[in-house]
Amino acid sequence: MTNEQLALKHKFLNKHIFFGLNKIPNVETSSMVSFNEEDFAIVLKRVKEHKIGIYGIEVSFDSEFYSIKTHEEYSTFPQDAEWYTAAFKSLKEYQLDLRYSASYYIAGNLL
Repeated sequence: MTNEQLALKHKFLNKHIFFGLNKIPNVETSSMVSFNEEDFAIVLKRVKEHKIGIYGIEVSFDSEFYSIKTHEEYSTFPQDAEWYTAAFKSLKEYQLDLRYSASYYIAGNLL
């Protein structure tokens, strides 16, 4: 991915997915930001609405890596909302104050 494409990806995510949410860190130049559980649920809803996808969801606890789920584990494509919805549900079962981040698939025609 070129720097220009990466900048367009960040712009798309900030404009359509991350707006109004509490990002950690609160920067405009990264797609690897994290959210609390409530805000990440909103992220997933917006991802589905905009028909983009998620390659993987990484969670941290007390600023340390805790777990990761990927679309490959669910034998599906990043755009399949069923996988990331199931993964999120599974991660919430830990009942910890986790921070959620994701790597996003965005089709070139959306940028």
